[in-house]
Amino acid sequence: MKKILVILIICLLSSLSLGCQNSSSGVAGPTKTYDLQGEQVTFVTPSAPWEERVQTVGEESAELGQPADRVVGITFKRPEKDGLIAVGAVKQGQNEKEEFIELENDKETLNRIANWVVKRDGEILEQEYIKVLGANAYHMTFKVGADEREERGEQVHFTKDGKHYTMSILVPAQDYDKEIGQFRNLVKDFSIKDKS
Repeated sequence: MKKILVILIICLLSSLSLGCQNSSSGVAGPTKTYDLQGEQVTFVTPSAPWEERVQTVGEESAELGQPADRVVGITFKRPEKDGLIAVGAVKQGQNEKEEFIELENDKETLNRIANWVVKRDGEILEQEYIKVLGANAYHMTFKVGADEREERGEQVHFTKDGKHYTMSILVPAQDYDKEIGQFRNLVKDFSIKDKS
């Protein structure tokens, strides 16, 4: 399970590190519902010019027992400009030997999340726990790169009902103040439909 979680985080974050440039404001886009890892999640999407792309499980992951059409992530990119906002989820406990661990108690996974920044000669600017859907969510603000290539971002990670959720933004440093409202609206509005 930890390997799958790390692969998901790395895939989303690798998408984030493809570069970044200039654009929009913190004005919210429409509220949408997605079937993310079998859960109905709803959040305010980033407004134009951000464009949505839904990521499904590839064949290699399907071999691990997940349906090939299962949505594992939603990304938003700006056409002709760098930057990415991503929402992803991975199911915990793929077999009986793996137990569900709340993220705040999973030091190994937290270290891997932080190492993503450190390995890119980045700096974690702030770390804290915030509440998302009643769960203690790890929130990290960071920067990577330098000079005109410096990028700034935030990540929010939490576990809920056996799934690990991750929300991320990475934009050029000069766009951070203009774009961070898009991400924070998404996090604030994020909800999971109660199955009962």
